[in-house]
Amino acid sequence: MNHATLTIVATILVMLASPGLEHGIFEMLQGNAPAEGLNNQAIGQAQRMWNHGSEEALSLLPADLSTGIAAVTLSLALMVWLLGLYRVTFVPGSCYEFEYHEQGATDGRAL
Repeated sequence: MNHATLTIVATILVMLASPGLEHGIFEMLQGNAPAEGLNNQAIGQAQRMWNHGSEEALSLLPADLSTGIAAVTLSLALMVWLLGLYRVTFVPGSCYEFEYHEQGATDGRAL
């Protein structure tokens, strides 16, 4: 895969995973309250800065705390996995070089 294409795809996917992290943090701030249903507000009444400052969230888990923990965990795991596609190596006399790390590559180094 082309290095520029990989960089753009990884950047866009990290930007798309970031709102999941934010949703999870606001869900955890609501505490262990039961979810109102499948579609609920990610930002609770205590955290709203303005009247329409809520975010809709789809939740399959029964409590806001567990939904928040799952959202933060999945978002961080996705970001780490995407950023883990790159291996940084230092070459003396030059800048850092980014290399694409193929899954299952057997080059003698640990994956």
